[in-house]
Amino acid sequence: MAEILNNIQNKFVPTAEVNKQKYVLQKTFLDGDQLTEERARNAQLANSLAETEYERLAGFETAFADWYLGKKLLMIMFNLFVNAESASSIGTSYASMNRCGKTNAKKGPDKDYNSFKEFMDRETEAHVIAKWMGFAGIENFKDIPKNRPISADADTWTVEEKSSWLASEAKEFKWCLAKARRFHQLG
Repeated sequence: MAEILNNIQNKFVPTAEVNKQKYVLQKTFLDGDQLTEERARNAQLANSLAETEYERLAGFETAFADWYLGKKLLMIMFNLFVNAESASSIGTSYASMNRCGKTNAKKGPDKDYNSFKEFMDRETEAHVIAKWMGFAGIENFKDIPKNRPISADADTWTVEEKSSWLASEAKEFKWCLAKARRFHQLG
């Protein structure tokens, strides 16, 4: 495993060489199933007495990514939201698959994982954007927000100013979603 990590570190971890010695510039995530994560961590521990961070294989942050759990979640979403009988009902997942031409997604995550995952990712993004548009008072993509006005000089803002504005808007949006959720729980 140490040889594999060394090979991956050589190819994918940003490094710099100074006086014939390599230095890790930025750590990279290395995720996998439990066994892969454990083996990678153990390889790093086995090399923990090496002189440099690079030799210790410390260019990685190991992480456990449970692909099967994600697939199970997609299967639950498929069972809840995808129904062939709703093909003619606008706004349903099945109708969206037809409208967008994502017909392979109809097979579900067991038969075509990538197609279904990509469709659900886009479907989720679409719902978040639609909710944001309602929150901001936007009826179509060319509208100027009525409820959440943007400063006239926004096009001259620095990246930091844009980031700050977006973060404050997202915080307000999150607060409004939580408030709506509590309201619906009471009703």
